Amino acid sequence: AVRSFASPWLFAVAIELMLTNAQVYNDEDSQIYEEAGMIRRAFVKAMEERFPNQPLPRPFTVYENVDEPAWMRPWGWTVPRPEDVADEPDPFGPLDWEQEAKAEDEERALARAMKAGAAMYGGAPVIIAKPRGR
Repeated sequence: AVRSFASPWLFAVAIELMLTNAQVYNDEDSQIYEEAGMIRRAFVKAMEERFPNQPLPRPFTVYENVDEPAWMRPWGWTVPRPEDVADEPDPFGPLDWEQEAKAEDEERALARAMKAGAAMYGGAPVIIAKPRGR
């Protein structure tokens, strides 16, 4: 099985950091603040069901210390090997307009280089045809 966190504690710290940030950086009467509290309650309940009697990071103290306490590991749980811990793929690939802009920039750079090369050697620009697909 592929895991993304080295331990349940580090997973809980990541979730708590996200929820704490949502409440620290938003107004108390905002929807984000309120929903962060709802998500925290559901998360704590789910973690307590899966990992009974285990410590969880406390809200708003996650900035102070995230050292992993002595957790009692569930039966069958093993420390993941490095090859079992997978980073998630980048969810933010290049946008369409960024790829188009890059292609246009490359075409303009090639045109400038051809024009400069032709001027340097006193001749007309050389036209380089793009290869046709097979």
